[in-house]
Amino acid sequence: MLIWFFSCTPSEKDSGGSVSIWSETELQHILYMSKPLSEIKDPTNRVMGLPEAEIFGEQLFFAKELSINGEISCASCHDPQMGFSDGLPQSIGIDTTTNSSPSLYAVGHQRWLNWVGSCDTAWCQAIGPLEKDGEMGSSRVGLVHTLNTQATLKNNYESLFGDLPESEHWPAHAKPEMPEWELLSPEDQHKATEVIVNIAKAIAAYEATILPPQAPIDLFFEHVRADPETATDFLSEQEEQGLRLFIGEGQCSLCHSGPLFTNLEFHNIGLPVPEWMDDTDMGRYDGIDLLKDNPFNAAQMWSDDPNGEKAQRIDRLNQKTEQLGQFKTPHLRELLKTAPYMHGGHFTSLVEVVDHYANPTNTPTFGHTEEIIQQQSWSDEEKNSLVSFLELLSSD
Repeated sequence: MLIWFFSCTPSEKDSGGSVSIWSETELQHILYMSKPLSEIKDPTNRVMGLPEAEIFGEQLFFAKELSINGEISCASCHDPQMGFSDGLPQSIGIDTTTNSSPSLYAVGHQRWLNWVGSCDTAWCQAIGPLEKDGEMGSSRVGLVHTLNTQATLKNNYESLFGDLPESEHWPAHAKPEMPEWELLSPEDQHKATEVIVNIAKAIAAYEATILPPQAPIDLFFEHVRADPETATDFLSEQEEQGLRLFIGEGQCSLCHSGPLFTNLEFHNIGLPVPEWMDDTDMGRYDGIDLLKDNPFNAAQMWSDDPNGEKAQRIDRLNQKTEQLGQFKTPHLRELLKTAPYMHGGHFTSLVEVVDHYANPTNTPTFGHTEEIIQQQSWSDEEKNSLVSFLELLSSD
């Protein structure tokens, strides 16, 4: 690939008044953001990439039958029409949940799942809502019953994973920590757990196909790669100013980098816990323990690659006080569809988000705001330009 660099400063203007030349550092940031997404590979999930698993997983994703009341599906909190989120500060399943639902665009590219990284694969993440009382509220035994009584689901499951266990003599619902779970033999407990794992792996195979659509920013990236000097013709002056703040003075791209505009890691950006949220959530600090204790992490028996790279990452994780109050950096694709923003739905608009970063006066409930977040003396025009740039990341 031929990369164009220009030594002139970004303040130089052409006769039309717009900046026409990128600095070397700016161009490096832009080219990194314009990289194509890599192929999704997950050796912990043996059905990843299989077309029949993706089809079955899509069916399961929209199946309300998987919830205990038959009214909630994965799509209830991850609605395709809302950027695979739901537009609420706290998602609503069987009950109100603790956080805002993150968008599932490009979830297959995530290194860690959930706001605190309590899972390390998409299939690990999918298991939680299926059984969590406040979300879909079902149980692994209840799911076996459901599949056995739903002909289409049963046929699709068995064509992919083999015969379902016979469950007519099992209790109606049972999962670990329910008294009914102890009524099952260890062999039947294993069989029921295998079914929920297989369901989750099929759902994850479908979720890997959920990729963000092309947005106006991608047209700009295309022209940057072809001719950086004239690429600004495809941005308004306001959008261009916003981009320069994003990759320059604002340092936004230090965390919101790459083609998904995220470094896939965790940061404390100085957010207090809103009154509607659980005030004991310590973020990534808790998430590491939750991940290591998770029986469905990449190193456990249900992984199809328990000694692989994903499993080895877990061994390298250490809990540190600096992780207090850190939450996962979300991707910024399709932003206009995924408000409210932050893990607790703290902000209802991009204007509020930019105001927070420009004037970070809040004190986080846990930990401390990272030093990279500094007060900015931005004018309203500059803040509006940053919002205009962020709007380019949405397809409509």
